[in-house]
Amino acid sequence: MMRRQRAAFWRGGTSNGVMIAGPSLPQWQTIKSRYPDGKLDLKDGAQVLEPLYRSIMGSPDPYGRQLNGMGGGLSSLSKAVIVDRSTLRGCDLDYLFIQVGSPLESVSQSLGFIADVFAQVKDGKLDLAGNCGNMTAAVGPFGIEEQLVDARSRLTAPISAATQDKFSLHPINIRLRNLNTSRIIDADVYASESTDAESGARNIFFEARGDYVLDGVPGHSSPITLSFVSPGGAKTGKALPTGNATDVVKYAPGETIRASLLDISNPGVFIDGRDVDWDPTSSPEQLNANVELMARLEAIRRAGAAMMGMDPETLSIPKVVLLFPPASEGVDITCQALSMEQAHKAVPMTLGLNLGVATKITGTVPHALAKHSDPVTTIVGHPSGRVEVGADISSEGDIISAKVVRTARCLMDGYVNITPSEKMELLA
Repeated sequence: MMRRQRAAFWRGGTSNGVMIAGPSLPQWQTIKSRYPDGKLDLKDGAQVLEPLYRSIMGSPDPYGRQLNGMGGGLSSLSKAVIVDRSTLRGCDLDYLFIQVGSPLESVSQSLGFIADVFAQVKDGKLDLAGNCGNMTAAVGPFGIEEQLVDARSRLTAPISAATQDKFSLHPINIRLRNLNTSRIIDADVYASESTDAESGARNIFFEARGDYVLDGVPGHSSPITLSFVSPGGAKTGKALPTGNATDVVKYAPGETIRASLLDISNPGVFIDGRDVDWDPTSSPEQLNANVELMARLEAIRRAGAAMMGMDPETLSIPKVVLLFPPASEGVDITCQALSMEQAHKAVPMTLGLNLGVATKITGTVPHALAKHSDPVTTIVGHPSGRVEVGADISSEGDIISAKVVRTARCLMDGYVNITPSEKMELLA
């Protein structure tokens, strides 16, 4: 029998994902009962949620398209988020980010990729190891729409009578807790007010309309400012897990490379792209098709993960990033990021935050390559455009916060059908 689950499909930044309100999800209630303080055992959580999300997202799929589900066959389009009221004092919403393995077997074969590099990506397993900055942008708006947060109480200023019946943007501050990393994010979003036709009540809803343009996304939207509080050591406990701004990474017999191993918002392995002879004007598709270099970059990522005290078998983190000096005017540094063993067409947002802060840390590879046009902000160039990252670092070198602007939009609201994956024998 087919079952359906209340859900919504949102764009967050340059990603898409299925979003579900925690109170409507039985599996989430099971997890909450086991970990009432929100400090989840992520492996246990993945086991509880995996059967459900494999069906929702259409994984695994030997054709590499997730055609039988909501996924898009790419890491940036194979995401999900569970959002609930926070159990932490001072926070409004808790959320769990879920990366659902993109089934890339047929894609990797058509491009000639080495199969074992993609072994975990194609099987549809859940990865809860890290956060997603792009989908984080949709958490606050989703919480407002699902009435998981009292939006009126979170207005930064009261709505005046003069603007009640006119289109206007009203700022709302929502404090989020990411359960993957136990980190706090302040989200500043915009809302509008409308009158319910039946009851006459005045309701506040997320306002997606605006004039902000996000590179990589067509059209205009209202800006969503995300401030990641104390983002250093999100997974390892230290912004510099090895204690060094730059390390020499041995990734194969007789093969080494200089890299900065940084854990800020999400862990990353940052290398000078010229050290692997890559042309920054080349496209992500060209990088994906370079079998030898992709295998080499995966070896570098795995070696860096081990040096950071992380599991090299976890494909979602750390991510590897190729860095270059500014490639155009108005950019401080240029990057080509990889995510789940694919060249990213923009930049994973938490990795962009990591990079923006890293350019302000003396001795790192990002610091050495960046232009430093501003003491606080860094303009990061990526294949789809650029992103501005703000870094607040104390005189003692403590990372107070990292800030970035995204946008979000609800694409579909309703129900997602869940079909059992096992083979069913028809009765005669």
